[in-house]
Amino acid sequence: MSYHGTNWLDKIDQKQDAKIKEHNVQSGDWVNIDWEYGDVWHQVKSVHINKDYYSYLVMYKQVDSKSDNVQTEMKYFYQIDKVAKQLPENARCVYCKDGAFSQRRNNLNKLQCS
Repeated sequence: MSYHGTNWLDKIDQKQDAKIKEHNVQSGDWVNIDWEYGDVWHQVKSVHINKDYYSYLVMYKQVDSKSDNVQTEMKYFYQIDKVAKQLPENARCVYCKDGAFSQRRNNLNKLQCS
């Protein structure tokens, strides 16, 4: 017995994967995840392209809400909402190889991510 809802979800994921592949995401680019606010950005550490729709990247993310430290996490392309080659000016919460930066951490003025 097959569940027809899975086929529909797979098609949605495949469509989003193809959309993100068009951006030619590279190490050092910036991504916003689909369930985050639009001013939250993660620097890309590495990219892994697959022939099917399971392409993914490794990005920097917070260790916890108060720490300046970051760790890495894998995200499938279909989980990504936006891609930018340069960090957008409206970024208010940033995770990069240099750490976690935000207004709440009171260190956004120290942001030097390359």
